[in-house]
Amino acid sequence: MCKKLLVAAIAVLVGVAVVKGTPFGKSCRRWTGDFRQWVHHKVTTKEAAESGDPKLRLEAEIKRLRNEVEQLARDDRIHFDKVVGQRIEVREREAKLKDNKNELTVLHQRISSLRVAVKAAEGDTQQVAYNGASYSRADAEKQIDTDWRRYQPLKASAALEERGLKALRETLAQNEKTLTTLQQRRQEMLVQLQELEKELVDLREAQAAKAAVLDDGKYGRVQRGIQGLQRQLAVEKERMKLQGSSERGPIEQAEADRARKTETEKQMDAEFGPAQPKVPVVRQ
Repeated sequence: MCKKLLVAAIAVLVGVAVVKGTPFGKSCRRWTGDFRQWVHHKVTTKEAAESGDPKLRLEAEIKRLRNEVEQLARDDRIHFDKVVGQRIEVREREAKLKDNKNELTVLHQRISSLRVAVKAAEGDTQQVAYNGASYSRADAEKQIDTDWRRYQPLKASAALEERGLKALRETLAQNEKTLTTLQQRRQEMLVQLQELEKELVDLREAQAAKAAVLDDGKYGRVQRGIQGLQRQLAVEKERMKLQGSSERGPIEQAEADRARKTETEKQMDAEFGPAQPKVPVVRQ
């Protein structure tokens, strides 16, 4: 039983290894990676949408678009493989066309030379000279017929192959141009996404800096409240003074006025100096 399980496990590993190296295995790995990325993107997008944070939604959208660009790159691998296959096919068909043209050249030269040699044979001469050797006239004519039967279809095939090769080259050139254009567009998209990410980072930093600045509006309201209380207290004090002065007698009021006047004079003397009366000038 254990031996059977071991043999089955080895068979499975060998099968996986074989399939892994095939185009089908590569496609399976690519599909698995795409599916895994799609699931991750859906979960991330759902979490960002449920959070209600605009910044998280922006981040999720940028990430989604970046994944889309990466998916485009993976999709373009199919076209890339197609271009690689076309390049190989062009080289193979060019080599085949070159061989056919070389064979056509050999046949053309031999047919031409043998025909000249056969016609050069006089009267009943049954020998034909070709390439420094002598052949019977019958063999030379037979070789001409054989080469001609090979030459005609080979020439037609070479012409057809040349037209097909021309069309394949044009298609290859167009596909290569398309791949280059797509690659440039993907690169431009990535640059634009990088710029968006930078703008989002700058926006966050600006918002954080603004949040870090103290809101002096509240302080201003408190300060105005304090100043209002100070004015109210000053009014109350002045009111008490007025009430106190109205209750004084005339002598008490006069003494208070003199004291206030004296205090005022002292303050003015301290500020401007004592006021000296002018001495009249007596003219002789």
